[in-house]
Amino acid sequence: MTDANVEVHDDAGDADWTRQVESDGTTFILYLTSAGGATHAGESVTVTFTGAAGGNSAWKYDTGDAEVYLAATRSDTLETSDSIILLFSVTPGPGGLTTEPGTPVTTTDGATSMVITVTDEPVLQHDLIYIPVWDLNEYAGGGILTSANVVISDSAAAATWAGFVDADSTLTLTSDDGDTTAGETVTVTFTGAGPDPWKAGATGNKLLTAWRKDNYATADFDFGINIPPPSGYTVAADFTGSPTTEIAPYTVTFTDKSRGRPTMWDWDWGDGTDHGTTKNPSHIYSDAGTYTVRLTASNDYSSATKTRYQYITALNGGVIQTYTAIEGLTITNCGGPQTVTVDTSVVPADLIPSKFVLEIQPAADNGLKNITIYAQNGIGFTRTGNLITGSPTRVHLESADIAPPAGFSETTGRMSSFSFSTDLPSYPCNAILSTTIREGIIPEHETKLQKIAAGQTPVAVPVGTAYTATITKTNFPSSAPVTLRMSVNSSWKTADEPHSGGQGTIFLWRIADDGNSGQILPTDLEATDLVNNLDFYEADSPLGMSTFGLSSLSGNNNPFQLITLTVSSYIQSQNPAMPESDAGDMQVTAAVTAAANPTAAPEPALALQGMAESTTAKLYTNAEGVVTQATTLTSADGFVTILVGTGISAKDKQGKPLASITVTPVTVGNLPGTLPGGAFTFAGRAYELQPDYAVFSPDISLVFTAPPDTRFGQDFSIKFYDGATGTWKDIPSRYDPSAGTITGQVPHFSTFALFSKTITEGPSFAVTNAPVQPADMPAAAVPPTAMSIAAGMLRWIARLLTENMLIIAVVILLAGGFLLYEWKQRRLWK
Repeated sequence: MTDANVEVHDDAGDADWTRQVESDGTTFILYLTSAGGATHAGESVTVTFTGAAGGNSAWKYDTGDAEVYLAATRSDTLETSDSIILLFSVTPGPGGLTTEPGTPVTTTDGATSMVITVTDEPVLQHDLIYIPVWDLNEYAGGGILTSANVVISDSAAAATWAGFVDADSTLTLTSDDGDTTAGETVTVTFTGAGPDPWKAGATGNKLLTAWRKDNYATADFDFGINIPPPSGYTVAADFTGSPTTEIAPYTVTFTDKSRGRPTMWDWDWGDGTDHGTTKNPSHIYSDAGTYTVRLTASNDYSSATKTRYQYITALNGGVIQTYTAIEGLTITNCGGPQTVTVDTSVVPADLIPSKFVLEIQPAADNGLKNITIYAQNGIGFTRTGNLITGSPTRVHLESADIAPPAGFSETTGRMSSFSFSTDLPSYPCNAILSTTIREGIIPEHETKLQKIAAGQTPVAVPVGTAYTATITKTNFPSSAPVTLRMSVNSSWKTADEPHSGGQGTIFLWRIADDGNSGQILPTDLEATDLVNNLDFYEADSPLGMSTFGLSSLSGNNNPFQLITLTVSSYIQSQNPAMPESDAGDMQVTAAVTAAANPTAAPEPALALQGMAESTTAKLYTNAEGVVTQATTLTSADGFVTILVGTGISAKDKQGKPLASITVTPVTVGNLPGTLPGGAFTFAGRAYELQPDYAVFSPDISLVFTAPPDTRFGQDFSIKFYDGATGTWKDIPSRYDPSAGTITGQVPHFSTFALFSKTITEGPSFAVTNAPVQPADMPAAAVPPTAMSIAAGMLRWIARLLTENMLIIAVVILLAGGFLLYEWKQRRLWK
């Protein structure tokens, strides 16, 4: 805004008014000054705002519809007028520009041309066209686009055009010698052929806008560049972390596994903290939770990102110490025979209920709830003042309740806890039991639990694990038997919660210290706390302390083989009315089987029903064959899926970038070679992956959906046909029973098939049907009701008991003898 934008007129009789615009760079003030005399009431001063002077004083056409609020203030009285509203609605002048599309730059010395055509009114001599080019600096080899990267030419008959890039990265096009009329062109060629080449590995698109200075008319141009990096500099990001699961807070060490010589790293830990920038960093996860980690690795030529979803699991938990060194408790001759002395003035202790039993209550920080020492040697303990002394013959230790410092989650049960007790022949001097308790389960233990469950008869399937406890022993007998007590929310993993494998049953389990063996322990529901909604489970571990867990398992895992009666048919279709027999037994078919052992399903068919069509997906790769956009391809029947992630090298047999992938179902009759024998049989699903001999690095994932008739404990394997040897070979694969999927890692394409392992059925004991009714029985008998069915079942059980009275009597005698023996032993201990 200058004086040229303001005109002043007045009708004052004595005064003469002038104007002056002043500015400090941000605020503009118009001063109106009178000379010659006073301006009287009723006389006026008119200010006209105008762009008629043209040039830099012309109004911009791109102001749109605008309102400007002004106010006039008298300097003598400081009175201010009401707001004065100026309305702007500027129509641009005639004349425009258009551009034509260019081709992308593909080499460091390549070029692309922006052809600008003048439309309508001419661009006059000395008028300008501006093109901001700062977005192209990132593609320039030197980091800044220069005039050497620009070549100007034109088709104007009279004008001569030139251009330069200024310090603000604006390309200014100037014309001399004459006007440029409508239809004539100005061509701007962006090139790397001169002293400033394009950057190797530069890729992207930028929108450039050219605008006429005379009327601000604009035209856009899409600048594209796609230059491959030098050989070996295409980054494919990858990383590992260890450990991926542990108690929070804990430190994870990450290792960069990226290819393509990255020089810069950006680590997103997934927990909202500052990113890491070193190659092989460590990071502390302070809070319990599951975290997704992303690494963006880059160099001067390319960049790639690797994401590992839900990769880090920071568990809720803690480490709790239990000490047998008790203040006030002295053990003489720890190696034996021992003498125990307790100072009751230091630690609470008493002889309860007799001199043969010493009860000690250690301080809470020892981690022991109670110590009971027996001296059943005919002498017992002696008391002298505050001192109780005796020679132990047995020691019973009970731990305090162990839980994470902050407690468990609501799902597991806030008040849930773990505790143990053990009986020893002597006192363990200076022993330390360190219990690491974790809500959930770490991968190492999960893998071993799966193996333990799979080894049961019948096979079990872990549904979930509430928490685990690992006890590390110092100066403590390694194989001392222990009794476990673990509590959990009563509604955790109940029958109402849907999960694969059906209803789960809670069991405690053990993994040995060496990790080479384990067992599911006979587990009892000991008690229920209705106030805190907790169930307490108890189990004995005869092989000692190690790693324990509380899990929900489907199938029958109790060593005592819980059994159930499965009535497969009450009414046969050919005989809709099944009357009761003279003996009162129902006509039923029944079988005694292990709990949760499903009825055997028929073997899968060895042929696909028809030939489904092929499906194809496009692969997006760069010039080096590295996948730049993740691709998922599912077969037409929906039973197999191929997953190709970003950063994977995908090439055909000639080593060229792979353009697409195809999956085609194959029937059993069209499978190549001879199907393998042994434990695994064809599971009815096979597919040819094309193009033939396509190679991937690293491997891609191939996911089969398990057949609908899959049974508990059934195992699967993915095999491919090796044309060189004419045999079927395994690929690394993993079966997830909970998801019903089998995932394999594929380095190259071939024909792939799913094979299943034959299951050995658990024991099944048939119950003989009742005799068929005589032919002269009335045909129109009353159909059985629910009540009659139940009554018939009770009568059938009663008959079974009656026919086996001898066996039952023997069982009762053995049980009575065992109880008598236990009663005598208890009296002996007392």
